[in-house]
Formats: sequence, structure tokens, C-alpha cells
Amino acid sequence: MDMLPTGTVRYVIVNIESIKQEQLEPLLSLCDIYDVQVFSISDNLWKGIETTVHGQGIIAVVCQKVHRLEDFRVKENGLYVLIDGVQDPGNLGTLIRTAVGAGVRAMFFNI
Repeated sequence: MDMLPTGTVRYVIVNIESIKQEQLEPLLSLCDIYDVQVFSISDNLWKGIETTVHGQGIIAVVCQKVHRLEDFRVKENGLYVLIDGVQDPGNLGTLIRTAVGAGVRAMFFNI
């Protein structure tokens, strides 16, 4: 849900059988606000596309902006984070929120 305000989310896929009900209503409201389509799929289809061990029943399909490191102008006293090999989306969300709280100027993801 943190990605919805960025405008990069194309659509959201939910598994009604595994998503927590208290997560579903706020998600649907936010998707409506940001004009993002929501698709519901069966548990059998879900098992074929989900790659996390303890998923939350939500997958967001986003546009990826690709930049080269050479294109960035790094400020001398700036704080930057390079992230590589994170597989659990929950961990990635925690890293992003922590970085924002710490005043990080930019985050770079090796994908």
C-alpha cells in the first residue's frame, strides 16, 4: 500500500482467501483513490505466482524506472543506500521506511 501514492502501481492482485480482512478494505479504498485496478484470483492461481514463504495475499505490479548510477549527482554529505538481494517484500518495505526516517537522499536497488 505504500507504493500507491507514487503513481507507479499499474494494478494490484489479491488472493481473497489469504488476505486479512482488515487489510482488504483500506487497500480497496486506496486503489479507488489512486485509480488502480484490483484483480482477485483463486488460491490455485495464487500459489503459481507467489514466491514468498509467508505472503500477505497482495501483489502490486509496478512500473520500473531504470537509471544508471552514472546519471546521479551525489552530494558530498548526502546519505545514500544501495540495496541488493532482498527477497522478502516486508523487509524491503522496512528498509525504505527506515531510510526515509533517517534522511536518506536516495536509494539504489540492484535487481
